[in-house]
Order: sequence, then C-alpha cells, then structure tokens
Amino acid sequence: MGNSEEAARWLKQAKIDFENAQNNLNFKSFELVCFLCHQVAEKSLKSILYNIGLRPFGYSLKDLVNEINNNKDQIDVEVPLECAIELDKHYIATRYPDAFVSGIPHDYYSEKNANDCLKWSKKILSLAENYLKNIKDN
Repeated sequence: MGNSEEAARWLKQAKIDFENAQNNLNFKSFELVCFLCHQVAEKSLKSILYNIGLRPFGYSLKDLVNEINNNKDQIDVEVPLECAIELDKHYIATRYPDAFVSGIPHDYYSEKNANDCLKWSKKILSLAENYLKNIKDN
C-alpha cells in the first residue's frame, strides 16, 4: 500500500531545498548549491518510492533511479539516469575538505557547476511533482 502523505512530505522538503539552492547561488556558495541540488533530487526520487509503499534507503541517486526502474509496473515515470549520475558526484566532494588534495570544496566549485546542478535537480524535481500530481488526479 502506498504512502501518499509521506511522499508529499519528502516532495515538500525537496521544493524548499531547491529554493535554498537557488538563493545560495546569489551568495556564490556554489559548493552548497551543488550539495542542495543532490538533496533535491534524493528527496524527489524518494517521494516517488514512498508513494508506492517502499521505504527507500541510501543516498545514491543512481541506486534510487534503478529502484524506480525496477518497479516500472507501479511507477510510470522516466527519470534521466545521467542527471542522477552527475548529481551523485557532488554528494561528498561538496562538503568535506579531504575530498581534495588541497584547499576546500569552496575553492573547486564554480557558478557553471552550480547552474548545471540546478538544471539537473529541477528536471528530477519536476518529474516527481508531475508524477505525484498525476497519481493524485487519477
């Protein structure tokens, strides 16, 4: 049995995270934007899985997309795997100085990185929003 309330909670937080990611672009906190975009995608994908009654675990977007694909009989949505793979690259490196030989994550992230991540996460967020809206309307 699905859990639409839990799905809605996760999607609501994903939307807030996306707004926060956009706001941090103005502060030139590009590494934080990229991390938040990973969070947007993770929560969006988990909202889809919660909606069909699964309890998703883990932080790998690639794994979450694969779990969605393994449940195609219940989930009619096509999530672009390449967006998940690109965003997965920013889960650790955006937060920990030892992800790099020298410097800190802030030194390595650019506005282009941030804008790319915003684009990828928005694509996944929109897919989740549309999927859950269509399920609710039917």
